[in-house]
Amino acid sequence: MGRKPVPISILKDRAKTHLTKKQIEEREQKENAARLPSDNIQAPSWLCDRGQFIFNNIVSELKRAGMVSNLDVYLLSFLADAIVDYQSASVILREEGTYIEHTNASNNTNKVSHPLTSEKKRSFEQAYKICGDYGLSFTSLLKIANLMPAKKEEKPETPFEKKFGDV
Repeated sequence: MGRKPVPISILKDRAKTHLTKKQIEEREQKENAARLPSDNIQAPSWLCDRGQFIFNNIVSELKRAGMVSNLDVYLLSFLADAIVDYQSASVILREEGTYIEHTNASNNTNKVSHPLTSEKKRSFEQAYKICGDYGLSFTSLLKIANLMPAKKEEKPETPFEKKFGDV
């Protein structure tokens, strides 16, 4: 299996390009053409109020990082919905307990796991998978950070550069 493609800006920053100038230019044009707009990101109407609040909070953080586009609306709405489901199940389980008494056909009473424990687990797994895609966990954030170009430190201009510019 091959490696994941790395954006050309990162390759240039690392000074590890194995491409010609023409190939670099072509790849930059392709990457710029593949960038999707992020001008119409709104929480879907089917989300509850709490879900819309969570959605807007996540979107605002992802916008700051420049990691969200219009196509992400549906996936992020699933994430917000999974978080709301998890929170709802947690509240009910805290009130009722994780085990309930179940009476079977022969009138025997047994303690069984509350049905919402599986719903809580399903919601957690769904949210966890989506969070990994967006770098919302520490380990996935580190993976994304390794791909981001390093910020170049600005050096103060020397008297020579002030007089003659960038020669």
